[in-house]
Amino acid sequence: MIERGELQPLTMRFRDTSSRPIFRTRRSSRDVNVAARLEKSGVVGRVHVSEETMQLTGDVFAYQPRGTTHLRGVGAMSTYLLGDHD
Repeated sequence: MIERGELQPLTMRFRDTSSRPIFRTRRSSRDVNVAARLEKSGVVGRVHVSEETMQLTGDVFAYQPRGTTHLRGVGAMSTYLLGDHD
Protein backbone atom coordinates (compact mmCIF):
# COMPACT_ATOMS: atom_id res chain seq x y z
CA MET A 1 0.00 0.00 0.00
CA ILE A 2 1.21 3.51 -0.79
CA GLU A 3 1.77 5.78 2.18
CA ARG A 4 0.79 9.47 1.85
CA GLY A 5 4.38 10.72 1.81
CA GLU A 6 5.28 8.36 -1.04
CA LEU A 7 2.99 9.74 -3.75
CA GLN A 8 4.67 10.37 -7.08
CA PRO A 9 3.65 12.64 -9.98
CA LEU A 10 0.78 11.30 -12.07
CA THR A 11 0.57 11.01 -15.82
CA MET A 12 -2.53 10.47 -17.95
CA ARG A 13 -2.90 8.01 -20.78
CA PHE A 14 -5.88 7.75 -23.10
CA ARG A 15 -6.72 4.60 -25.05
CA ASP A 16 -8.37 4.63 -28.46
CA THR A 17 -11.39 6.96 -28.38
CA SER A 18 -12.11 6.33 -24.69
CA SER A 19 -12.25 9.33 -22.39
CA ARG A 20 -11.28 7.23 -19.34
CA PRO A 21 -7.73 8.03 -18.23
CA ILE A 22 -5.39 5.70 -16.40
CA PHE A 23 -3.26 7.39 -13.77
CA ARG A 24 0.16 5.79 -13.56
CA THR A 25 3.37 5.88 -11.61
CA ARG A 26 6.05 3.21 -11.56
CA ARG A 27 4.14 0.48 -9.80
CA SER A 28 4.03 -3.30 -9.60
CA SER A 29 2.53 -5.52 -12.27
CA ARG A 30 -0.47 -6.10 -9.94
CA ASP A 31 -1.17 -2.35 -9.90
CA VAL A 32 -0.97 -2.21 -13.69
CA ASN A 33 -3.31 -5.23 -13.93
CA VAL A 34 -5.84 -3.60 -11.57
CA ALA A 35 -5.70 -0.35 -13.59
CA ALA A 36 -6.32 -2.24 -16.84
CA ARG A 37 -9.24 -4.19 -15.34
CA LEU A 38 -10.77 -1.01 -13.87
CA GLU A 39 -10.51 0.62 -17.28
CA LYS A 40 -12.27 -2.30 -18.98
CA SER A 41 -15.09 -2.39 -16.42
CA GLY A 42 -15.48 1.38 -16.21
CA VAL A 43 -18.25 3.71 -17.31
CA VAL A 44 -17.70 5.84 -20.43
CA GLY A 45 -16.84 9.40 -19.44
CA ARG A 46 -16.12 8.50 -15.79
CA VAL A 47 -12.92 7.67 -13.89
CA HIS A 48 -13.16 4.26 -12.17
CA VAL A 49 -10.84 3.77 -9.15
CA SER A 50 -10.02 1.19 -6.51
CA GLU A 51 -10.80 1.57 -2.83
CA GLU A 52 -7.08 2.19 -2.16
CA THR A 53 -7.07 5.17 -4.53
CA MET A 54 -10.30 6.50 -3.04
CA GLN A 55 -8.86 6.29 0.49
CA LEU A 56 -5.68 8.11 -0.56
CA THR A 57 -7.48 10.92 -2.41
CA GLY A 58 -10.91 11.02 -0.78
CA ASP A 59 -10.11 14.23 1.10
CA VAL A 60 -9.44 15.98 -2.25
CA PHE A 61 -11.98 14.41 -4.62
CA ALA A 62 -15.61 13.34 -4.27
CA TYR A 63 -16.39 9.70 -5.16
CA GLN A 64 -19.55 7.74 -5.83
CA PRO A 65 -19.45 4.12 -4.58
CA ARG A 66 -19.91 1.67 -7.44
CA GLY A 67 -20.10 -1.40 -5.22
CA THR A 68 -18.19 -4.63 -5.57
CA THR A 69 -16.69 -5.22 -8.99
CA HIS A 70 -15.18 -8.56 -10.00
CA LEU A 71 -11.86 -7.93 -11.74
CA ARG A 72 -10.47 -10.86 -13.74
CA GLY A 73 -7.19 -12.06 -12.28
CA VAL A 74 -7.68 -9.87 -9.18
CA GLY A 75 -11.00 -10.91 -7.64
CA ALA A 76 -13.80 -8.94 -6.02
CA MET A 77 -12.93 -5.34 -5.15
CA SER A 78 -14.85 -2.33 -3.87
CA THR A 79 -14.66 0.35 -6.55
CA TYR A 80 -15.69 3.98 -6.93
CA LEU A 81 -16.42 6.51 -9.67
CA LEU A 82 -14.85 9.96 -9.49
CA GLY A 83 -17.44 12.66 -8.90
CA ASP A 84 -20.90 12.58 -7.41
CA HIS A 85 -22.99 12.27 -10.59
CA ASP A 86 -26.49 10.79 -10.41
